[in-house]
Amino acid sequence: MTLQHWIDDLRRLEKAATPGDWLVDRDERRDGAHQVIAPYSRSPDGTGTICFMAHGWSEDADDANPALIAAARNALPLLLDVAEADVELREAEKAIALPVAALDDAHWAAVDRVAAATARRNAALEALTAAVKEVEREG
Repeated sequence: MTLQHWIDDLRRLEKAATPGDWLVDRDERRDGAHQVIAPYSRSPDGTGTICFMAHGWSEDADDANPALIAAARNALPLLLDVAEADVELREAEKAIALPVAALDDAHWAAVDRVAAATARRNAALEALTAAVKEVEREG
């Protein structure tokens, strides 16, 4: 499987899944077990349960497992944007790696694609950096 196929599969799953922002909560009706929740307009409290987490692995794992699921879901769109931009940039860079004798319109179009892909990757990285800073502020 190529990186692009993997990205495409993850993007398809991300689009089909319940939208973010996913959060972690404790369900007191289930002995305080963790649950991963998401916004759900038809629920009285405005959230719906994505999954309940088994507990008893270890105290650290019981806290970290649902946090990882929620954080990964919430970060996935931005991470895929970065990965897609990087794949596009690598492909564009391959296209400009031609001998000097082959510098034709296709070469210069490839140079333009490299510039555009670099800008897209940089924008995706900036969005990811901003999201990380927001999470750090929310603490």
